[in-house]
Amino acid sequence: MSIRTAQWLCGTALVVGLLGDQLLRSEPWGVGAALWLILSIGTALVVARTTRAAGGAALMALLLAAGGFAACLAWRDAPTLKGWNVLATGAALTLGLLAVGNVRLRVASLAEYVTGVARAALWAAVGPIVLVGRDLIGRERAAGGASPRLRALVVGIVITIPILILFGALLTSADPVFDRLTRFLIVWDFEQLLSHLLLIGFLSWMAAGYLRSVVTPSAALTRPVAEVPRPGWDALAVGIPLGALALLFLAFIVVQARYLFGGEDLIRTTVGLTYAEYARRGFFELVAVAGLVLPLLMAAEWVLGASDRFTVRVYRGLAATILVLVGCIIASAAMRLRLYHDAYGLTHDRLYAAAVMVWIASALAWFGATVLRGQRHRFVFGAVMAGLAVVAGMNVLDPDVVIARANLAHAARGHELDTSYLTRLSADATATLAAALPALSTAERCAIGRHLAQEERRRRESDWRSWSLSRSRADGAVREIDVVGAGCPTSDPPDAATEPAPGI
Repeated sequence: MSIRTAQWLCGTALVVGLLGDQLLRSEPWGVGAALWLILSIGTALVVARTTRAAGGAALMALLLAAGGFAACLAWRDAPTLKGWNVLATGAALTLGLLAVGNVRLRVASLAEYVTGVARAALWAAVGPIVLVGRDLIGRERAAGGASPRLRALVVGIVITIPILILFGALLTSADPVFDRLTRFLIVWDFEQLLSHLLLIGFLSWMAAGYLRSVVTPSAALTRPVAEVPRPGWDALAVGIPLGALALLFLAFIVVQARYLFGGEDLIRTTVGLTYAEYARRGFFELVAVAGLVLPLLMAAEWVLGASDRFTVRVYRGLAATILVLVGCIIASAAMRLRLYHDAYGLTHDRLYAAAVMVWIASALAWFGATVLRGQRHRFVFGAVMAGLAVVAGMNVLDPDVVIARANLAHAARGHELDTSYLTRLSADATATLAAALPALSTAERCAIGRHLAQEERRRRESDWRSWSLSRSRADGAVREIDVVGAGCPTSDPPDAATEPAPGI
């Protein structure tokens, strides 16, 4: 790496840190965070193209994908969805470093992914030290000292400080207005200053490490992963636990078929629960069961003796059986979710758990299509892409709108409307709630309408960095109609939003 490139990367990383300090300090995150991430990712794209970084088209595609997820921060307003978008952005950026490190993403094993991520994280953390210590200062010393520009910069700063202090003191003494202005600019809150310096330093450090990894990955990042010897278990050692698990799943499914399809009377007389309580008790546990099966099957595939054809056939037969049974368990969880929704409505926990369940089902199906057909090298990439696709799909689906519509429809069928939960939804759901106000009862209309109007006033006073398309549309929806309407009492009732949240 040339001295000029090292200087360019250091300056770029500092600018990224300064911009991040200004754009990330407003909550909730909105267009400010999206703008900072997009600018940072755009910088990485420019650096990669200019320096012809390794990774090629894969790196470019992943950086663009990261930019797409970052842009969603300025689209949707739901906090959980924003968290998922941040995770997806980080995942795409990390995969980009793996592509730079010559990891063949489409056919890389799980060990290559795990090792590659660990190496990339370590190198991004220590990269700034190498960038400044070796690429910049070390090369300048080898070239015979600091560059003329760097020397001029240091000399200029050293001379400027005493000049400003001297003439500034004279001018502030000469004019009281100028004195108040300079005192306003110079008097700093030390804690706030330290907070800015720490954030700028952290963001600049991470940016420098990432850009240094893109331009010149370390030998450790590009070194092939050594193949760990597999234990080579035989059919008996692998078959007993998998067979026992298959029998356990089969017994559970038989019981499920009896109770889920036997009706509420059978459940009430047998276990003393209503249909909805029965569904509520098991949904999240079933999602956890489905999620734990995948790493178990992967571990079993790794420990078996791959050269023993009989052992491989036993494993594949039992694994395929377990996949079918887990599919039935996932179907049972989906039915429980439907029963749960029919009784209590929809919540964030239930909807996001359903999204996780979709990813688990996709990963399990992909496991059967790849690993069980002798193509284990294709599994990890497909599973990761399925996860990113689920996050993208949730952005398109707009979870809070789905929840609002589902609960309004649930109330229209004669159930009680949980206004306290609806007021906890983000600005994504505001237009839906505002449009539904005329059909609600006076108490419901007043509770939701007051909340929407109050949130609109808060957004009006919020920082521009928290702007998002959903928040803008929400403000327009509130201003277009009378969200409170006639018939509401003049005095505010107790705020419904302060009531305890319903159980998951």
